[in-house]
Amino acid sequence: MDATYTSTVPTVEPAEPVGKPSEQSGSRAEKRSSDPVVSAYIRDISRATLLSADEELLLFSALAESRSIAVETLFPVEHLLSEEDRKSLHADTLRYEEVDAAWRHLPATGRAALGREGSVRAQRALTSWAAARDRIVRANLRLVVYVAKRYHDADMFLDLIQEGNLGLIRAVDRYDPARSARFGPYAAMWILQAVGRGRSKMKHAIHVPAYRRQQLRRYENRCRTDADSSSEEIARAVGTSVDELERLEALDVGPVSLDFLGAEEADAQIVEGMTSLPGGPDELALAAEDREGMRRALDTLPEREARILRWRYGVETEVRTVREIATQLDLSCERVRQLTQRAMARLRESEVAGQLARA
Repeated sequence: MDATYTSTVPTVEPAEPVGKPSEQSGSRAEKRSSDPVVSAYIRDISRATLLSADEELLLFSALAESRSIAVETLFPVEHLLSEEDRKSLHADTLRYEEVDAAWRHLPATGRAALGREGSVRAQRALTSWAAARDRIVRANLRLVVYVAKRYHDADMFLDLIQEGNLGLIRAVDRYDPARSARFGPYAAMWILQAVGRGRSKMKHAIHVPAYRRQQLRRYENRCRTDADSSSEEIARAVGTSVDELERLEALDVGPVSLDFLGAEEADAQIVEGMTSLPGGPDELALAAEDREGMRRALDTLPEREARILRWRYGVETEVRTVREIATQLDLSCERVRQLTQRAMARLRESEVAGQLARA
């Protein structure tokens, strides 16, 4: 189902969206409204009828009932499923795509065990589940556009809508009418979170030519397999000069992220891009939490290793190359690489963080 809503947003270069009032808001509004792709998408989603409170409650009740029937029907034959499919049936948040995949992966022996009645029951439940979720999502797609308009990133408007649509789908999957108020405010939080994360990742995305990516992979492989190599040896192995090697080392610093163990689930990871300074109050709160987590993680390391990681990945400071760090600490480049690898290994093994840097 995710693909249904992401594919409705055309992946072409958009015009600038309407944002908060500013000196340029008028021209941006004109550009966005005159873009045929954006206009066509907004016209399309505007055709969906909004839901009343009663309609919303009925749809979520139908969704919950269909979901329960689909999962309970599959329980007697779950031993015939793969481990991954079995986990999807017992997840805290049941997702249509995963349960539907489990049904499609069920071997013929499993369907035979269910019998015709059980198979029809499961298929009808999945169809009803998908229909209810589709209706709820389509009725709230305008909310995603509303949230995306908060940002002035002209080149990312449709990309942000894609991210927001995924946040909306997560909200539908997780919403419980018995525990929350109206769906709209609940969904807005998930949409805002998804759009903020998407914007952070896009802001840090840097286009690297294909040949540079190949050199970068060779560089990373050599550093992993032989941390004692000199700069000259690594440069020869990569097929470049020592000066170019330093530029590659700069490319080796990707967006910084910190995925905390014990988080509710993967889609609740803390916003990527700790070193960016976001604009809105929601993003500032998330970024503050992120930086505090980074400090706690680095505080578990020996002082020198923590300092090297801070400099290498630009944590609350400017990013420095291996050569600059080596000069500052009066170490060889090879020793800096060794200490970097050791520090990363400590973080992975300490159960403080999952992964510090992801290229």
